[in-house]
Amino acid sequence: MPTCFPSAVDAISRKSEVKPGGRPMPQCNHFAVCGLERQSNTTGDMCILHNTDPEKDERVFTKALMEHRKKRPGNFSFMVFPKEGDFHGVIFEQETSFNKATFLQGANFSGARFTRKACFGQTDFRAEVNFERVEFAEHVEFSETQFRGKVTFFMAQFIKDASFSRASFSHGAEFVWVKFTEGVGFSGATVRGQILFTSRKSEVFHDYLVPLMSAPDPPFSEVEVDFRDVTMEPPDTVVFREADLKQCAFLDTDLRKVQTVGVKWPRITSQIRWSWVRYWADRLRVGHRTGVYDEIDARGRQRQEGMVPPWSQIEKLYRELKQNYEDRRDYERAGDFHYGEKEMRRKNPETPLSLRFFLTLYWVVSGYGERYLRPLAWAAALLIISTISYLGLGLEGKWTGGLKSMLSMANIGDWLQAAHYSFRAMTLLKPEDVATPIGYSRAVHTMQSFLGPLFFGLFALAVRQRLKR
Repeated sequence: MPTCFPSAVDAISRKSEVKPGGRPMPQCNHFAVCGLERQSNTTGDMCILHNTDPEKDERVFTKALMEHRKKRPGNFSFMVFPKEGDFHGVIFEQETSFNKATFLQGANFSGARFTRKACFGQTDFRAEVNFERVEFAEHVEFSETQFRGKVTFFMAQFIKDASFSRASFSHGAEFVWVKFTEGVGFSGATVRGQILFTSRKSEVFHDYLVPLMSAPDPPFSEVEVDFRDVTMEPPDTVVFREADLKQCAFLDTDLRKVQTVGVKWPRITSQIRWSWVRYWADRLRVGHRTGVYDEIDARGRQRQEGMVPPWSQIEKLYRELKQNYEDRRDYERAGDFHYGEKEMRRKNPETPLSLRFFLTLYWVVSGYGERYLRPLAWAAALLIISTISYLGLGLEGKWTGGLKSMLSMANIGDWLQAAHYSFRAMTLLKPEDVATPIGYSRAVHTMQSFLGPLFFGLFALAVRQRLKR
């Protein structure tokens, strides 16, 4: 439960709790917030500010609210606003709390500035709420907030971290040209209307607002974002457009239908231990792949804290992203997520040892069917090693006129004929027309006849994965 009440609450004087003459004062149940008497004939012994009756007198409420803002400008907890809460352009110079407040007709905070911490924990916005060009200078809390109408954060600035954990978006939200300077969390949130994160201008905003902001950074640029365990109903309600997801955690969030347009995913670098090999791999971008921040974060925690990474959950996340991009026919990106899915299964100690063995072979030989250079390299190595083996173990060459003789390592022509024979053995092209293996060379021929087509098949599979439409 949110606990971000302003410190001003603690400073409320209790001297007015007793009327002159010693007669007890009929207090509102939230007297610590408002310092008012309860209204007669109200449910729950509430004052005009906290009375839950939607038909309460708006003029009396407005007058009481104006007096309250003069005496206790930072505390609006538990209040029930019968009409639109208008805080347009207001500068809140103290810690501010709308904790458990209810806005029956929505609210307008456009152009407002919160110079200290702000709390909207468990606030109930029952209609549209506007946070255009709002500036939050300190931490802001939207934990368990109910957005029953559409909410707009256009050109809003979050100077410190923000939390939308377990918040509920019932009719959509737009985070357009929003600047997050530090981390933001949506962990456990529920989304039922479309929620959009983008740096593009939305059609619903007027053109006169465009010059107020130059080319914005992508949403979440260089900040940590907690988007874990978010519930989306239906599953395609979240849109990330031109967003930076390099530090966005999605564990336990179903991403099969999430719309991602022009987003930036983190790059997973090679895990090669030899520094000089890793240096050239980084320079040539060999061994790099698109991944998710959850894998990077889990590996970091494993190194620093010894925590066991949630391999199965990350594998599931990769599988959902693979399906997402395959449905959108982005097969190259889907291939990277397929690589990540198999990599998580291979590293998971709960995976059966036999399966991990074959996954390791699959990874070494072809990068899980996604790296076309690896099988070619293995095929080239097989060709060279087999050629040398044939010359050393015995290979009888066939010459013009039916003459036969043993091939020798000392003759360059024999090297070419042995390589020719080796290549034909790998491709199943009747190598007996070129030469005949002698003794143990037959075992080399058998091995080549099995491994050669396998390497070429894995090469063709990887090329198809990259080029299919």
